[in-house]
Amino acid sequence: MRQDRGFVDPRLASRLGDRFFPDIVALQEGTTTQDSVGEPIITWVTKHTVKCRFALEPVVQGSRRSSESAPVIFGTHRAMLVGEFQDVRPDTWQALINGVPYDIKAVDWNEGFTSLVMDQQIPVAVNA
Repeated sequence: MRQDRGFVDPRLASRLGDRFFPDIVALQEGTTTQDSVGEPIITWVTKHTVKCRFALEPVVQGSRRSSESAPVIFGTHRAMLVGEFQDVRPDTWQALINGVPYDIKAVDWNEGFTSLVMDQQIPVAVNA
């Protein structure tokens, strides 16, 4: 009887190696503390480092104001990771890919893989 191994058989994924998963992602969990005047400080701790496939989504969400009220552009990205990382949660974790931080907005786990939907905040220069 045929055994269903999901979208991609894990044995095949291990052989794909650097060709299909060329990037490295550091999955970081954020811990919020306060400084001496009560302002929040987020400290990022790397919990997992894994190979991934990273791509810009075809739809860019456009510009809006960030939490600091500065205009920014949010670009939506996707990453497919080898392995199921059930502890990763949207909005409290970030993905660090090639030295660039991305806010994790959605996580999906599927038989040996983790899929992330992420936003990148790109500050917009304001003419003074």
